[in-house]
Amino acid sequence: MEVSLIRSLESSENNLVGTRDYISPAQQYFAFERLYPHTKMLAFVHRADEPNSVIQLNQFKQLLEERKIGVIDIAGVNIQDINAQLNAHLHQIDALFLSCDTLVQTGGEEIGIAFGRLHRKPVLTCNNVGVSKGALIGNVPVYILLGKWRAKRPH
Repeated sequence: MEVSLIRSLESSENNLVGTRDYISPAQQYFAFERLYPHTKMLAFVHRADEPNSVIQLNQFKQLLEERKIGVIDIAGVNIQDINAQLNAHLHQIDALFLSCDTLVQTGGEEIGIAFGRLHRKPVLTCNNVGVSKGALIGNVPVYILLGKWRAKRPH
């Protein structure tokens, strides 16, 4: 759909099959907001130009704009770039969201969590490993349950 691999969730129209582990930005953010309701500026940490991350960023921007919360786009090309951008925006950031992309999930997450700890900024992640590493919260899929659910549905 968003990245043009399939026509729709109902029918790929090209024999691609799979399970989507999508959790909406609203579900992710509202879980965080219950714990930390005073965020005015959220740093959205992701890989620059990765299509899935850009889609996620745009969805978060739309959601948070409605709630009068600003978004700082931390679009890194590597881990060092993420760290530099976070430090450059230190005094603007109230909280961080660590996206579900390859850069964040292969080292960027640790940078974001360390930054949050050092500067006492809460961290929201979309990855259960991030929660075990120290993020405040992650509204994440439970893959074993997702697999069992999908196995019961023939379509």
